[in-house]
Amino acid sequence: MKYYSERFDETLIRETLKNGLDVIILEKPKFQTTTCMFTTFFGSLDQKQIDDEGNIYSYPYGIAHFLEHKLFESDEEDVLRKFAKYGALVNAYTSYDETSYYFTTSSRKIDEPLNLLLDFVQKLSISEQSVSKEKKIIEQERLMYEQDPYSKMCLEGYRMMYEKHPLREDIVGTKESIESISVDDLERAYQLNYHPSKMHLLIYTPIPSEEILEIVRENQNQKRFPSIVNVHRYIEQESCNVLTERKDLKLEVSTGRCYVGYKLVPEICEPKIMLEKDWALKMCFDAHFSSLNPNYQLWIDQKTITPFFTYEENYEKEYANLVFHDEVEDIEKFSRFIGTQIEEMKKHMISDEKLLQMKRRALGGFLSLFDSAETMVSTLSSSVQRNVSVFEEIEIIESLTVQRCFEVIGSIPFEHEICLKVVGN
Repeated sequence: MKYYSERFDETLIRETLKNGLDVIILEKPKFQTTTCMFTTFFGSLDQKQIDDEGNIYSYPYGIAHFLEHKLFESDEEDVLRKFAKYGALVNAYTSYDETSYYFTTSSRKIDEPLNLLLDFVQKLSISEQSVSKEKKIIEQERLMYEQDPYSKMCLEGYRMMYEKHPLREDIVGTKESIESISVDDLERAYQLNYHPSKMHLLIYTPIPSEEILEIVRENQNQKRFPSIVNVHRYIEQESCNVLTERKDLKLEVSTGRCYVGYKLVPEICEPKIMLEKDWALKMCFDAHFSSLNPNYQLWIDQKTITPFFTYEENYEKEYANLVFHDEVEDIEKFSRFIGTQIEEMKKHMISDEKLLQMKRRALGGFLSLFDSAETMVSTLSSSVQRNVSVFEEIEIIESLTVQRCFEVIGSIPFEHEICLKVVGN
């Protein structure tokens, strides 16, 4: 399937191979860089999965991240060194929702690094000894993240909000879960989530798409894969209430911080409607908690907030939350301030002028993505997962009205609050 956007002068090609592999190519004939990303939507939230017959598969926390590490290991070659030999820079990451492996190169000889990417991700070679060795490496990585006060604060916030949700645990896992990961765990997770029909190959390139597709088809035709068991993420039902409302947390910080969060319950609806609600909330909060609000500078001058004030909004099908944090000392005062401002937002519509300004900012952000190889393939990955194309997302943003933004924020109860105060040791 070929899709051309006359408005943006961008061409997307999408093909599903016989083995189920989804290939998406963004043609960039005037550019020099190629980025290829091989992704499975298996992330840290997939601690439990369920198949079509209702069977539940459970893994130790951190399994997706552990697999990412192990796939770079090969008995035959040093994968990193071989990519470098081909003039390509390779990397990978694991998030809540996915694990992705990607390389970037300015060479037009794309067959060698592309075949290498497909080959090393589609071959798991592990032993008891190699898994045991990797546990020590990942434990060191976990300890490094644990020393970051911001990461610890955010994780503690989620642990206050949720009782069962896998957001409670770090992407790399816990000390106990890392130690418990077995060869059988890794092989089962790999077989269920790395079949070609569960994978997506996202490519940003100046090379003609048919040339790319021919390389991929030939590579995949030479391989045989076992039959696939269809599994989906399984999240246990969670109470609307937060687990812990108030808490003090001692960390190695020189300045105290306050963290106020709201546990929201997303409405299960069509992907486009969910994305529309997500953007409506973003627009409302950006308009109110930024310099677009005339009161924003006044809040800083009065020391109600500091220039380090920030917030994050997440509205996904499996979870939704809203968090604010700042380098202030009085958690009760900060909580009252946030609560008061949210009530103000629910009473008054944002202006047409502000909404138009934010739409232009969002559109400018999307336009810049088309000129950034690595960022664009990540955006394409998110679009596939949400089942809404990047062009459709732009249309959703442009179609938002002041009335719709007001309806969305008015429909959400901000009742389930947590207050976390961070103090220095």
